[in-house]
Amino acid sequence: MKKRAYFVGLTILGCIFFFVGCFQNEKNDEAHSIDNHASFLATILEVYDSSILVMPNEGEGELRSADQISVSTGKAELYDETGNEISTSMFKQGMEVKIVYDGAIAESYPAQIHHCYEIQVITE
Repeated sequence: MKKRAYFVGLTILGCIFFFVGCFQNEKNDEAHSIDNHASFLATILEVYDSSILVMPNEGEGELRSADQISVSTGKAELYDETGNEISTSMFKQGMEVKIVYDGAIAESYPAQIHHCYEIQVITE
């Protein structure tokens, strides 16, 4: 009888550790995705009212996803090369920009980045 109670106790304790561990992993994954943003350098191909079409620069990992990516500018902070805030209308074809986003690229053509946090002009 004591062996059975001991086994039941260990099983319950194991389940508690398992569920606590799973909960902690979910919290860590959420914090990781919020704190770490992906970024890449690209050249602007076209400028639209609420997005820009870019080509990732040679050597950027995003180039493996697509040669053209549509980047939403709606909620992004936009900066010129000196760090001053600008509007989408200041972007021009041929500018090199740094794009900071959540790391997700929608698989379409052109590919799409919906959650862009920041776009900064590197060179005009």
